[in-house]
Amino acid sequence: MISDDDSVGKCGYLGLGHMGFPVFQASHGYFLANKWAIFCIDRDENRLSKITHTSISKSKNLPNRLEILFLGVRPQDVREIAKTTSDPRVVISMVAGVTCNEINGIWPDSHVIRIIPNTPCEYGAGITPIFVNKISIDNIYFKTIVGALSGLGKIFFVSDENMIDCATGISAGGPAYFMYFAEAMIEASVSMGFSPAEARSLVAETIYGSGVLLKRTVKSTQILAKEVMTPNGTTERGVNKLREEELAEKLKGALNLASVRATELALLSNRRKK
Repeated sequence: MISDDDSVGKCGYLGLGHMGFPVFQASHGYFLANKWAIFCIDRDENRLSKITHTSISKSKNLPNRLEILFLGVRPQDVREIAKTTSDPRVVISMVAGVTCNEINGIWPDSHVIRIIPNTPCEYGAGITPIFVNKISIDNIYFKTIVGALSGLGKIFFVSDENMIDCATGISAGGPAYFMYFAEAMIEASVSMGFSPAEARSLVAETIYGSGVLLKRTVKSTQILAKEVMTPNGTTERGVNKLREEELAEKLKGALNLASVRATELALLSNRRKK
């Protein structure tokens, strides 16, 4: 049931897909702890069924008079959905490729923030770049937003909105590259005789430990790699094979293509609106 009590802060999560649901999982506890009313909106009943907290309202329609709206739908769906509600006070968009100005074209009176989280945010890990549009948000809302987004893991602010599109290819999509690499390592481990569970643990802890090492030292990645590679040893042989295949250049190319695609999605969305 949707509350009409204007004395209660109202926060909505529109879209509970692969990115919207992890963001909800990581941030809604902050709003519950501060006595906000929370609304989850999605057209998919299966997605809504994952919301089990009894004090959270579930709906297929967007309520009016929201203070904060988390926007996690497809770019081409934003304008159609916006026709059903009044302007939220603050829109926090995780929609790839859709600019703050475009969102203000839909909700002119809303303050707009863009975030690009990644899936580890569901567990309070990963990193989320944030861009705040050229407006001043009331301190009470800004503190609330930072408090809620801090549940996603590390957050940092960028001053250029274009960097959000760049981060789409690097940090937002980054887990997919690591999982692709992890899949190959797990398969190789199993082929050597480890059980699937043992292989998964070996690879997961190796990736986790390498991330901790990268965060806690000021050494370059080249030095960190060399510290593992004994001359003419096992690791050096494997790394040399990756160099022969020009893996680093191919990876850079993939990351650039992914970031460019974020801009293409926005252009495609605009053409469909015309």
